[in-house]
Amino acid sequence: MISLVLIYILCLSIKQPWLNLILDGKKDIEIRTWKRNIKLPMTIFLHAALQPDKNACKRFNMKIPKSDLGAILGSAILTGFKEYHIIGEFETDQNRHHNLPEWYDGKQIGFILKQATRADNPLPWKGQLGFFKVPIEIGNNPSSV
Repeated sequence: MISLVLIYILCLSIKQPWLNLILDGKKDIEIRTWKRNIKLPMTIFLHAALQPDKNACKRFNMKIPKSDLGAILGSAILTGFKEYHIIGEFETDQNRHHNLPEWYDGKQIGFILKQATRADNPLPWKGQLGFFKVPIEIGNNPSSV
């Protein structure tokens, strides 16, 4: 007999092309102005926001296919948070987060991501602000154990 267990995975919505940079291994810090008290490390889903960051797309010369918008595209392990207290710290990590120094206003927090993995197929999903829960079913077949 197969029983199903419903669990929730936290998901973070990120604008393109920033998400593709993460999934391509070119970016391992996602910049936000908030953090959440969660137990780390934690595997999270990575969602591509419906609207891309057009300026960043131009800056990185990236064209984003429609299938890479409004969908869960992969996962990563969130290993920690880094608070940027001074602009020099922010600039030192620029090769990891790729945000321009003009973004810095003293409120930036880096979400440190490891082992980002692109899913085989995009999963269309409505994004939300902050972390949001995505339900997944896990089958358990005791006779096959």
